[in-house]
Amino acid sequence: MPEYTPRLNLPKPLGNENVTRAAHIALVDAIDAAAAKKGFIGDNNSEVAQVKAALLETDTRSQALTYTSGQLTKVEEKAGATVVKTTTLTYNATSGKLEKVTEVAGGTTVESTLIYDGNGILTGTTKAVV
Repeated sequence: MPEYTPRLNLPKPLGNENVTRAAHIALVDAIDAAAAKKGFIGDNNSEVAQVKAALLETDTRSQALTYTSGQLTKVEEKAGATVVKTTTLTYNATSGKLEKVTEVAGGTTVESTLIYDGNGILTGTTKAVV
């Protein structure tokens, strides 16, 4: 009989047990189902993942900031010399207000556009994967 993991109750075959492809597939399916049940993975944009713990990011990345004409225009997050995420900030040439935030990480680009009303008050944002 296998032992089971404490959190997701997944089987861990013992050293004297043979593991079949069917058992491996069942394990992968169980991991997938348990992850979805625990709120780790969402199926669509309307799902909300709840975290009932304090999140402390312990990465040791550095950030390089770039300013143009006194405005922050780029933030590069680096692991050593390797850039892992770049955030570019674009400002409206007339008003000087922040207009767009573009984040690139892992080959994915996410663009957020800021929306202002006629009085220049920020009223919302849109976000798209581009």
